[in-house]
Amino acid sequence: MLPPVVLPLLRRQSGVVARRQVLGGGGDDALLGRLLRGRHWARLHDGVYVDHTGPPSFEQRAWGAVLLHAPAVLAGATALRAYGVRTGAAPGHAPVEVAAGAPAADHAVAVLADACQTGRSTPARLRQALGGRPRLAGRRLLLEVLADVDAGAWSALERRYLVDVERAHGLPRGRRQQRAETAAGWVSRDVAYPTYDTLVELDGRFVHDRSSARWSDLSRDAAALAAGQVTVRLGWRHVLDPCSTAFSVAGVLATRGWDGAPVPYGDACRADDWGGPSARGAGGPPQSVA
Repeated sequence: MLPPVVLPLLRRQSGVVARRQVLGGGGDDALLGRLLRGRHWARLHDGVYVDHTGPPSFEQRAWGAVLLHAPAVLAGATALRAYGVRTGAAPGHAPVEVAAGAPAADHAVAVLADACQTGRSTPARLRQALGGRPRLAGRRLLLEVLADVDAGAWSALERRYLVDVERAHGLPRGRRQQRAETAAGWVSRDVAYPTYDTLVELDGRFVHDRSSARWSDLSRDAAALAAGQVTVRLGWRHVLDPCSTAFSVAGVLATRGWDGAPVPYGDACRADDWGGPSARGAGGPPQSVA
């Protein structure tokens, strides 16, 4: 029979325990021998055991490594994965460490946004972690990314739209991750321009190629249209051509009452490409844009 103190350890450590923990809780080597011979437990490493004989899970392998090398902790991407975030994120310094080593800003966005979306951390806590590491590589970029995540840009695509399309071309500032109640229930709008009754939905996931997701998108767009809002759906192809996309979105906003004009950005942007809604022959607000 296991000593009472070992059971909570197994629950807390994903079914993995060290020999020293068993002995410290009142067990002995004879007990460990019986558990192993009876195939109730299996040996992960010398002096580290798991409470079954099947293949160990990732969490069990991680605990096995920590217990084998104790005192030790998980770090970097392994720590992120152990805490169950899509890109793998955890509380503390791990998201900051992995984001700092990311090969591009889009990867850093994915790590930091996942940490916040899953509730494992917040932009404020991550900024605090950065504050304690003034020499971290890419620190300035990470602070910029966190500011955008805090503003609601929760994916690489959403940040690209915010930075390269909206901000770079002087479009009105949208409201991000706005919750709205529809006949089908509550939905979250990627970008809303409430003054101009215009929504931008950013579809960067493969799931949007599935017919069920397309029907869901249609229902959302129909609900928006019933409320007097036009929906512009953009994907990576559009956002990677930010100048053309900015001018197109500006045209939609202009038909909805915006009296501004997009700002050319870089050599690829031509100011004379913009003629306002009249140059496009718009006789009224569009009903949908895809």
